Amino acid sequence: MLRKILEYKKITMVFFVAAALWGMMNFFTIPRQEDPDITLLVARVVTTYPGANPEKVEKLVTKPLEEGFEAIKGVKKIESTSSESLSVIMIEVYPGTDTKKAWDDVRYKIDEVRQSLPDETSEPQLNTELIRTCMMVLHLEAPNMDYLELEAVSRTVKDELKGLPGVAEIQREGLPDREIQVVLDMERMARFNLTWSQVADAIKARNITIPGGKLKEQPYGLAIQTTGEYLDPQVIAGTILKVTPEGNSVYLRDIAAVSLCTADPAVLVRSNGTPGVSLVLFPKENIDRVKTAANIRAYIKHNIGPALPAGVTPHIIFDQAVNTRAQFNHLYQELFIGMGIVFLVCLLALPPFGALLVAVAIPLSVLLGMGPLGMMDLKLHQISVAALVIVLGILVDDSIVTNDNIQRHLELGDTPMQAATLGIREVAYSITNATVATIAAFAPLFLLEGNIGEFIFAIPQVVTVTLLASLVVSLFLTPIVRLYLASRPTRPARGIVSVFFQRKGGLAEGTYLRLLAFYRRSIDLALSRPWRTVAMAVLFMGVSLSLFPFTGKTLFPSAERNEFLIDITTPTTATLEETLNKVMEVEAVLAEQPEIKVIASYTGKSFPQFYYNETKYVSGSNKAGIYVSTRTDRGMRKPAQLVELLRSRLREEIPGANILVRNLEQGIPVGAPVAVRIKGEDLETLRALAGDISARLRDIPGAINVDDTMGPDIFQYKVQVDEERANRLGVTNLAVASTVLLMTDGMAVSTYQLPDEQINVVLKAAKNQPIPLEQLKSLPVPSSVNGAGIPLNQLAEITPTWAVSQINRNQLVRTVTVSSYTQGRLPSEVVKELQNSLRSYPLPQGYEIEYGGEQEESNKSFTDLAHLSLMVMVIIYLLLAVQFNSLLKPLIIMVTVFLGVCGALAGIFLTGNPIGFMAALGVFSLAGVVVRNGIVLIEFVELAVKEGKPLREALAQAGQARLRPILLTMLSAVGGLAPMAIAGSSLWQPMAIAISSGLIISTALTLYVIPTLYLLLENWKH
Repeated sequence: MLRKILEYKKITMVFFVAAALWGMMNFFTIPRQEDPDITLLVARVVTTYPGANPEKVEKLVTKPLEEGFEAIKGVKKIESTSSESLSVIMIEVYPGTDTKKAWDDVRYKIDEVRQSLPDETSEPQLNTELIRTCMMVLHLEAPNMDYLELEAVSRTVKDELKGLPGVAEIQREGLPDREIQVVLDMERMARFNLTWSQVADAIKARNITIPGGKLKEQPYGLAIQTTGEYLDPQVIAGTILKVTPEGNSVYLRDIAAVSLCTADPAVLVRSNGTPGVSLVLFPKENIDRVKTAANIRAYIKHNIGPALPAGVTPHIIFDQAVNTRAQFNHLYQELFIGMGIVFLVCLLALPPFGALLVAVAIPLSVLLGMGPLGMMDLKLHQISVAALVIVLGILVDDSIVTNDNIQRHLELGDTPMQAATLGIREVAYSITNATVATIAAFAPLFLLEGNIGEFIFAIPQVVTVTLLASLVVSLFLTPIVRLYLASRPTRPARGIVSVFFQRKGGLAEGTYLRLLAFYRRSIDLALSRPWRTVAMAVLFMGVSLSLFPFTGKTLFPSAERNEFLIDITTPTTATLEETLNKVMEVEAVLAEQPEIKVIASYTGKSFPQFYYNETKYVSGSNKAGIYVSTRTDRGMRKPAQLVELLRSRLREEIPGANILVRNLEQGIPVGAPVAVRIKGEDLETLRALAGDISARLRDIPGAINVDDTMGPDIFQYKVQVDEERANRLGVTNLAVASTVLLMTDGMAVSTYQLPDEQINVVLKAAKNQPIPLEQLKSLPVPSSVNGAGIPLNQLAEITPTWAVSQINRNQLVRTVTVSSYTQGRLPSEVVKELQNSLRSYPLPQGYEIEYGGEQEESNKSFTDLAHLSLMVMVIIYLLLAVQFNSLLKPLIIMVTVFLGVCGALAGIFLTGNPIGFMAALGVFSLAGVVVRNGIVLIEFVELAVKEGKPLREALAQAGQARLRPILLTMLSAVGGLAPMAIAGSSLWQPMAIAISSGLIISTALTLYVIPTLYLLLENWKH
């Protein structure tokens, strides 16, 4: 077959050119985005129970729903929060679960349980789309424009942007809802003997449209449509409420003020201190977000900006394309520098034409791989591009081996055709097996489940396809090109370039020959004292493994971006205005820092999700989130330095709020890195335990922003209904709760259709007393018996009290989570110290402690990786056993894996990097890379033995014959990873160091340990 391919080389070349062009087209059309998509296997169920305290919500709403959800197949975790009038349940399913079916089962269970819930509860709402990453956040700054005007302007901008290609959805934030407010004068209502329920009923009855059906007696039937919808706010004011005995009509305008206005804002948006509204743009699937964002930015500049009214300024707060371009530029720089280093390494050891041929295998293999990868829906992001950098130096391995073997046959005097065919035939099986072994080391990563499996999925995908492409290049293209070059008539060299390309050896040929002579002497010495050689290798492995306890551990490092976030939490009872005051204090401190260019604050909620693992979403009048973007000019402080400075300064200067300044994190979302779950039933006991553990955690150096999910009790007025009296008078709890709503948020009783949207008609009580509490006591609650209004203080006792703010549950058990972030120390170090502190801590019977956060995710991730590592070792062993038809020889080659692992541990320790998931992944991938040298080495030993050479001589000669390709493949792989290992990001640098150091150590020792162990094995056999 190979001879046929060589004879029809032009046709083969056409196939390669066509495949390369296909790959090039795919490379330029594959969607680009910053990070891989992560699917959050979580849904949220929200149920309201007006007027119920947290204990009542937990007992009557949360627990019945939880027990129903627990029976659903595939449910992994159930967490809930029961607070005043509200139940929120989070449901997580196992990876691989059919989420569509699981969420359908949740809906069925909601319908089933709904029958047993109190009548006053709302319909439980299921939300399955909790996490989406936006591609752009646009603020319309308008410091002097009222909400109604700004609503109209922002709606126009939203509609324009929504029509642009690639935009799937736009969410507006910072605008209160428009509504028709009906502000009731309670004294005038009493004069006309009206209750708010009668007003509500009158509005509902007047504002209605019901199809009138058809008159079937008419030909073809005559449709009848009844109309009754409100067409103007003034028409609402003219609604007739009752007719007096004197025959006079009482209109709504007689007892209420009706107006179109805005509700109290739930979210306040500011950018660099200027109020405004935000437009959050979400992309469509499978688009190039970089190009899409560039088009949107241009449209805003040339079309939106000039058309805006005076006083409104567009400001792009966040643009994912900016970070994506910077990230790609950095990774592409590492890729091309690595390719240059690989070419230089080849040039040092190979003739120029051979070095050029080997180096060309890199871009060609990538292009050949891009064709199939495009069909696999690969997206270009930091993981897939980094995978190309990782595999960079490995792609030349097969071409180095085939090129070197063809060159060896040419030097032995074979004809070009003989050299090409024999050179490939001798190594085809071994390099194919070596490539399969390398792929086998990465392929099990396809089986890694959950978010972490999705995060690194592109690595095995890219490595597998490009390695197969490099195998095809080495087996078919390399011999064709070598045959062509060797068959050309030799011409006299003219000029420097011609002389250079006709060199017979590499630029460092002299150095290589001296190294070869040294290896010849040293391998003889190693084989003469095999046990001493093995003992030295064992000693090295022991020393390296002993470094493991002294090496830091972390799951994923912080992201090195010019952005960070600030989370602000004020006391639970704080109003939106009180939280805004704290936000403005923080903004003032931030504005003093010359490095900061963008300050975007969201009072009432967290900043929109702009980063792939920012899954934390909070809302409420006591919550706020600030997004900060910094300048990257030379000489300015880095974001990490600013974060550390601001943590201490904000903590000291702004009391009365919990302020967390944090960097963005890489990898899968884990929330607070240090988390301790305390489980039990009694709330006071849980509070006491949480207080003790929080105090111990605060005493640990490096733990910051210690908090717990129970929080302090809140001060409130409790409306305790006299159930017997209320029932006798025909007053329900719903009526009481609704009456109280009139004095607070108002109550929606109907709708009104504007040209562009439907808004609520809201009843509110006019606040006409200096102390609203006194007015609340006298509010009339409608009775279902006689329709009269009964003052609230005759039905219920209103008393000040302290109450628990919320009750959290984990896996159907009451739980309080104590959490913290860290500064200056790794989370694993803080957790270890906390565990030591709690080792003898006396827990009451029925209570337990669980560790969550980073430790929980680390244990799971590393356990999964360990299981996959075992699978890799078994697969590689089986491949080697088949190749060598032996059960013992593969064990010799497997020693190189352990040597590589030990070298990787030494490299990580010496460079001061912690062992994280990516470093562990580097160690994991070493298995397939380092065995390649052992496979080819033993293959040549056995060929020499078959030719009749003595074993010692065969071992020494095999090492000498394979020294050049072994060193070349190692130096190429290390050289390709050098830019990432030296100047790579914190995510990839540990992985590059692990692979590089493991390769260097294992290669150096493989050249001696493999022949020595082979000699001992054969001596033991005989």
